[in-house]
Amino acid sequence: MDKILIYNSNEKIFIEKEYNQTAGNNNSVTEMFQSNRWINPNTPKNDLFIFDTPLFTTVGGVTNYYGQEVNSVFTNIARPFICFTFTANTGSLSADTTLIQHNIYRIDYNTYLNNISKLEAEISKEKRFKTSTIEKKTITAPNGEKNTTITEKEIEEIQKEEDYQTDKFYKGRDVSNVDNKFQAIIDLLEKPILTITAHTNTITSSEYNLFLEEYFKNLNSYKQQLFLDKSQYFITTNFRFIRNQGGEYNDFYKFNENDNILYPYDFQNEFIEETPVYTQTITAGTFSGVTVKGNFFTYFLIPNKPIFQKPIIENQLTTYSPTFFFDNVDDGDEYLLQVNYVSGDSQTFSGTVYTYVFSKEETMLNKDEIISVGEEDWETAKKRSSVTRKISASLKPNKQFWYRIGNKKIITNLFGVKQSVVSFSDIKTAITSQNPLSLYVGVESDSPYVEDIVGLQTPDYLDLEIETFSLSGIVSGSIVTGATLQIIAQNGNYITQTTNTTGFYNFTELESGDYTLKTFYRGYQQDTRSITITGNTSLSFKLKLLWGNDVDTWGKMANENYYL
Repeated sequence: MDKILIYNSNEKIFIEKEYNQTAGNNNSVTEMFQSNRWINPNTPKNDLFIFDTPLFTTVGGVTNYYGQEVNSVFTNIARPFICFTFTANTGSLSADTTLIQHNIYRIDYNTYLNNISKLEAEISKEKRFKTSTIEKKTITAPNGEKNTTITEKEIEEIQKEEDYQTDKFYKGRDVSNVDNKFQAIIDLLEKPILTITAHTNTITSSEYNLFLEEYFKNLNSYKQQLFLDKSQYFITTNFRFIRNQGGEYNDFYKFNENDNILYPYDFQNEFIEETPVYTQTITAGTFSGVTVKGNFFTYFLIPNKPIFQKPIIENQLTTYSPTFFFDNVDDGDEYLLQVNYVSGDSQTFSGTVYTYVFSKEETMLNKDEIISVGEEDWETAKKRSSVTRKISASLKPNKQFWYRIGNKKIITNLFGVKQSVVSFSDIKTAITSQNPLSLYVGVESDSPYVEDIVGLQTPDYLDLEIETFSLSGIVSGSIVTGATLQIIAQNGNYITQTTNTTGFYNFTELESGDYTLKTFYRGYQQDTRSITITGNTSLSFKLKLLWGNDVDTWGKMANENYYL
C-alpha cells in the first residue's frame, strides 16, 4: 500500500490518495485480485490544506489609472505609504507561513520627458518629410490628364490625411511597434528598482501599512534616492504562501482540470504558491500598448510658497484691476490667483472661489518694469535669486476681497491624465475702488469726411449695466452634501462652489456665453456638462455611483446608462 499527493492548482488544495501496487503478473488470481483494489482516484481520502487568497482594498496609489484620483499623487510632506485593508480570507495570513512581496518600479521624469521629446521629434520629422513630397505627387484630372500642379486646398486635404496617419502611428492607435517606440519606458517597468518582502506576523489587525523610505540601498549597490520630483511609480503586491507537506510520499502529481489528467510533479517538501499581480495594457493616448501593473502614483516635491513683493495689494484701492507682484515660484509650471468676496470664507476658501489661471509667459515683467524699481528696492531685488512675477485681474468694483497666489506643478502622466500640486501664499485682503467707472470713447477728426472736431464722448451703451445671470439647482445621488462644482469659462478661468446640506448650489453674476460645469464627490463618477448661459438657468441632476462606493447604495452605478 503506497501514498501519492496530488495538487489541484485551480482550487489550491492538496489531495492525499492511497493505492496498491502489484508485481505486474496479472495472470495469477492473486495479482488480479490485488489489481482490482485500486482506490477510485476521483474520491479524495482527505484534504491536507487550502490556500485562500486574501481580499483587500488599498488607500494610496490607484488602479483606476485614467481617473482624477487624489490618492494617485504623493508629496514629500509625509512619508509615502500604502495602506492595505483586508476584507476576507485573512485566515490564510498565519505567522511564518506567508510572505507579502512588493516590487517598486519608477519612471523618472527626465527619462519620461526625453521619451516624449523623441516621439515629438519623430512626428515632426515624419510630417516634414510628407510635406516635402506632397508637391511631387501627380494628380489625375477628371478628363484623364495628369497634372503635377496642386492647389492649396488639395495640399491642405493631403496634409490632413498625412497628419492623421502620422498621429495614428505615433499616438498609439497602432501598437504593432510599441516595443521600439517605448523601449526606454518598458525597460523601467520590467525591472523593479526596489523589492520589499514582509512577513505576515507583523500584521496585527485588518490593516497593513507599507512605509517607503526616501532612500534605499540594494545589495552590492550604493544608496539611492527613491523618490524623485514628478516621477511616476508602480507598486505590485503579491502573496506567497509557504507550507510544509510533511509525511513521506512515493509520487507527487499535479492535476490539470482542463484535460482531467494527472501530471508527474517534482515533490516539494516546502510548497510555494504565489498570487498573480494586477496588470493592464494602456488603451488610449501616447503610450497605448504599454503594459503596466500594480498601484500607481506620481510623486511631487511640493512647489515653493509664493511670496508677495512690493507694491503689496492691501487696504483701499483706486482700481478695479490690481496687479499682484510675487516671487519664489520658479519651480512652478503655472500660477493661480484665487479671490473670494465672503468674509466667512476668507481663511478656508471653501465657498464660492474665483480662480484666474496664468502661464509662466504671462507673468514675466518687462524691461521697463524691472528698471522702474525704486533705488532702495533695487538693491534688494538684485540680491534675490528668484524672478519677480506679476498677474492682473479685473475684480468686482467696491468690494472687499480676500486673495492668495498659487504656485502649481503639473505633469501629464503615462495615461494622459493631468496631475498637479499647488502651494498657496499667505492670504491678504483689500477693497476695490469705490469710485464709479468712468469710460469714454474718443472720436477722432482726421477723416476727410468729418467737419467737426469731436472730442471724448460717452456712448449710450455704457449707461447700461452688463446683464448677468445665475445657474442654480440641486445635485443628488441619494443625498449629496458638500459636492464640489466647478464652472469653467472659455478663457480657462473658473469658479468653484460646494453644495449645502440639501445639495443646492447657486452661481451668480455669470455673463452670457458657453461654460463647462464639472461636479466632483467622493464615491461618485465625475459629472461633466456643457452649459450655454443666456438667462437665469436651473439645472438639477444626479451623480452616478462608482463601483467602489460601499456607503451610498441608493444612487445609480456608473455603468448604468441613464440620463436626466
